[in-house]
Amino acid sequence: MTTAQKIGLMSEGGLLGNGVADGSIPASVIDTMVNTNNRTSLVRPGLTPTQSMVYINHLNELAEGQPLGVPVAITADPGHSAGVSMSSAGVLSVGKSTRYSLWTGTLGLGAINDLNLTWKHGDMVRREYMAQGFRWQLGPMADLATEPRWGRIAGLFGSNANLVAKHMKQMVSGFQGSITGDLRTGIAATMKHFRGHGPDQAGHGRPQLRRPVHRFPGQ
Repeated sequence: MTTAQKIGLMSEGGLLGNGVADGSIPASVIDTMVNTNNRTSLVRPGLTPTQSMVYINHLNELAEGQPLGVPVAITADPGHSAGVSMSSAGVLSVGKSTRYSLWTGTLGLGAINDLNLTWKHGDMVRREYMAQGFRWQLGPMADLATEPRWGRIAGLFGSNANLVAKHMKQMVSGFQGSITGDLRTGIAATMKHFRGHGPDQAGHGRPQLRRPVHRFPGQ
C-alpha cells in the first residue's frame, strides 16, 4: 500500500455521507473513496433501515471495484434507548429511534445488573446493525458514573468498577457474536472513553486545561 492509501484507511468521520434514499452515491463520496482511499465513516441515520442497507451495499460494490478491494466499515452511535435533547430555546425533549428495538439505557442495564440481559442487548445491537450494513458502534462507554452532573452519565453502566467491567465484557461479547474477537458474524465495539475513567472536575466532559503562557526574554 502507498502512504496515501494507508492514510485514507486511518481517516474516520462523516466522509461517506449519511446515505441517499435511492441508494445512489454522490459524486463527492465517489471522489473520497477513489482518490483519498477512505473506507471508514460515521453515519447519522436518517434513512430507513432498508435504504441504509442498499446505500452501504452500493458503497461496498464501489470499494470492491478498486485496486485493493478494501471494503467500507460503517459505524454509528448507540441508538437502542430513548434519548434526551435540549433545543436552543432550552426546551428539553425525549425521543426514541424508530429504526432499532427499544431497550432501557445502559445505566438501566447496570441497575438491573443481569449480565445475561446485557449480553442479549449487545446481541440485538449486533443483529440490527448488521441488517442495516453497520459493522461498528461507537460504544459502549466504560467510564464510571461518579459525577451526576456529567451530561453523559446515562450512557454508563454505573459507578462500581468491577460491575462495569463485567457488563462491558458481556456487551462487547454480544456485539462480536463470540468471545474470541472474530468479527465475521459480528460488529466492532469502541470501548470509550478511557476504561475506568469518569468526568472531570465539576462534571465537565473534558479536562479544563490551562494554556501555557510563553514569554520572550525581556518581557
